[in-house]
Amino acid sequence: MGLHGAAPARAWIEPAASAGSGVLLRRLDRQPPLELPATLDHAVPALAQTRLGSEADGVATIEHLLSALCGCGLWDAVVCVEGPELPILDGSSASWAAALSEACAPGLVPHTGPSWRIARPWQDQSGTATCRLTPGAVGQVCCAYLRAHPAIGAQRATWTVGDLPRYLSEIASARTFGFAADAEALRRRGLARGADLHCVVAFDDTGVVNPEGLRFADEPVRHKLLDAIGDLGLLGGPLRGTVELAGSSHRHLLRSLRRAVAEGAVCRE
Repeated sequence: MGLHGAAPARAWIEPAASAGSGVLLRRLDRQPPLELPATLDHAVPALAQTRLGSEADGVATIEHLLSALCGCGLWDAVVCVEGPELPILDGSSASWAAALSEACAPGLVPHTGPSWRIARPWQDQSGTATCRLTPGAVGQVCCAYLRAHPAIGAQRATWTVGDLPRYLSEIASARTFGFAADAEALRRRGLARGADLHCVVAFDDTGVVNPEGLRFADEPVRHKLLDAIGDLGLLGGPLRGTVELAGSSHRHLLRSLRRAVAEGAVCRE
């Protein structure tokens, strides 16, 4: 089921029609089927998720699958969906990444679509959220997360674009997380209705609620990094330079990316 709407969902991935065509989401429970390119232009930075298209006819919570595709270096695919939201699975991108690794040769598929570079230093600040861009020879995504909680505190995680082994072993299995104190307020807003301990790491006031505990001591920031990789995938190709995020959300990162592209701080190679 979907994490937020709790509606049944079914999804699978097919090869793209041609190299360089990008990632396309095709919603098959609509007639005629809806086709939504996974690009910045079609993305809607909704609360606690990234969505393509409208709330009624779009596809919600796409960030984990996009993260798996980007983490595996796969930039062309057709994602077929039956339902308004991608299934949450275990709350991570591990199942997607494992399936993609088995079905193809991640990292070895020639990339013929757009590549991007950070052309100049640039920063967006919104409250406590920061997105800082720095030119560089390689792509890096760095996330910082701070929460005054006994099991969290200050955390930081970094991924180098194209590092498939690290993505598979240290990022893909980091799960969505939340706080028990926020659960009722989220549900009143129509969110997290499909959340349970099978797909969300839950924190109470003192620690982790899940009986199995954390997969990593810094699992929250690793999941923040997983999400950021997925949102950056909406560029449609790898980004050269360093993206540093602190306290950033889906909304903040997508808004920052759009501004950076519009102002020429991020441009096509």
